[in-house]
Amino acid sequence: EGFSARAASLGTLQCQFGSSTTPADYLSSTTLRCHAPAGEPGTSFVSVSNNGIDFDASLVSFLYLPAVVSQVVPRLGPEFGSSLVTITGEQFVPGMLCLFGSVPVLARWLATTRLQCQTPPFPPSTVTIGVSLPQSRNVTYAGEYVYMALSTVTSVQPRYGRLLGGTIIDVEGTHFSARSA
Repeated sequence: EGFSARAASLGTLQCQFGSSTTPADYLSSTTLRCHAPAGEPGTSFVSVSNNGIDFDASLVSFLYLPAVVSQVVPRLGPEFGSSLVTITGEQFVPGMLCLFGSVPVLARWLATTRLQCQTPPFPPSTVTIGVSLPQSRNVTYAGEYVYMALSTVTSVQPRYGRLLGGTIIDVEGTHFSARSA
């Protein structure tokens, strides 16, 4: 009784995590080794099969941990977007999305601890930023991202200075912010 060495030799030993099935490695008549497939954060029931068709009805569960975000740099950028934001944390996988408000952007996966996303355009405002898997309702929020209006320079005073540099000038314009100082 238990797991079959014959099933292992035929390649029909299977593990099922929710609705995802993966091959199982036979270790003994009472032990299999399963490699959990990518999944949604939360609980998934695990079942096994000797023939790859009929799975047991166990209620043994496996917990998929959610992504964890520890840092977002930078936390502000221009309203026209195109800034590269680096998100540091844990449990990142290829294919993840960054969400700026409700706007999803495909993340560039660098490692299980690092993602990069290019900001989409957004009117000047503060939006939530998060990460998730595609088609997932589970979002790990990372805080806020501030979209700034583009600064413009209207004048400088004085308008001339030494070739060696060092002249202190006052700059006047619009949309300057202490947040970016």
